Amino acid sequence: MQLYQTSSDGSDIQQVMQRMLQLEHQMNYLIKLMEYNNQKLHEIEQMQNKVCTAGSDSVIVRM
Repeated sequence: MQLYQTSSDGSDIQQVMQRMLQLEHQMNYLIKLMEYNNQKLHEIEQMQNKVCTAGSDSVIVRM
């Protein structure tokens, strides 16, 4: 646990607020990456569930 020294000019509060904003931006970026990853996984699942036709035969492809 990190302890912050209290200063008379409030710079410790500014540093904490700046760090919180940085963490918020990092969390938003992580959420966007997770959403993108989920979308790609869903696309892969859809591709695996497609019915492929070769001539007159139908084959269901699943992994």
